[in-house]
Amino acid sequence: MSLFSHFKDIDDITISNFISSTPVKFSETIDKLSTSNNRLVNSQVLDNRSKLQIPIKNFHQMADTLTQSVVNSIKLLDDPKTMLFISTHQPNLFAYGGIFRKILLNQALKSELELKYGRYEKKIINLFVVIDHDFMDEVWIRRAQLPSLHHSQGILTLKHPVNKSNRWFIVNNIPLPSIQLLNYWEGQIYSWITNISKTHIHVIDHSILLNNFKMFWKEVEQIYSKAKTYSDFNSFLISHIVNKTWNYDTLFVRLSNLNPVFEDGYRYLISNFNLYYESLKNAENLFKNKDQKKREGSIELA
Repeated sequence: MSLFSHFKDIDDITISNFISSTPVKFSETIDKLSTSNNRLVNSQVLDNRSKLQIPIKNFHQMADTLTQSVVNSIKLLDDPKTMLFISTHQPNLFAYGGIFRKILLNQALKSELELKYGRYEKKIINLFVVIDHDFMDEVWIRRAQLPSLHHSQGILTLKHPVNKSNRWFIVNNIPLPSIQLLNYWEGQIYSWITNISKTHIHVIDHSILLNNFKMFWKEVEQIYSKAKTYSDFNSFLISHIVNKTWNYDTLFVRLSNLNPVFEDGYRYLISNFNLYYESLKNAENLFKNKDQKKREGSIELA
């Protein structure tokens, strides 16, 4: 709710209604989803969901995460009663916990509703869309961080270097990092674990941490051998953790593969361009006027 806190002062009924309709607690979200009607999707939406199956299956086959749970979820796309919980994110380098929290939240919502109503009564798919059409200029797509007492500013940073020529390349067009860079990252993390163990010698078992890391890095190397692009390398790793380590049935798909699914939506947006343009302009003016009044009020108080 903190995301919307600075909108509360905007005297606009549409914004106020939108904010008030957003649940704050997990229990409130469950209540809203429980009371929502199980509407059957129309034939157009069902057709789009059917189109989703191909790029989803393609992703999981390439990532080697087409588990039975994933296959079962894909089949639910043909059911007009199925609800979709969607989360999205860029394919960040060694994705941080915030990305996984989105997936965990949707899984928790799904599990709670299935427990309450039965999985055959409430049919739910968790879909994670990999936003792979952003530019490499986005810093977190090419950077990962670990807390470290042995580095300046208390941070160990892993980086995928970019230069001026590829800074504005789309992430799904960037080739895999070199094997030398992959080995360098491995060495950095290995040293980080070793230093952590020395600092917390009576708390952390050094051998357990290193064994866990070695098993994890074998998986990283396997994913590296399957990936064709930098984007795939990062997103396949997320899928392996979610679909194989946790055995979740979350479905993954690349946004760049969804143009056929969004075709009707694109047509609708283009045909209603003037309406959306005016709405956006009015929204911007609303916030600009509010900021202007705040500044004028500050000047008067001064």
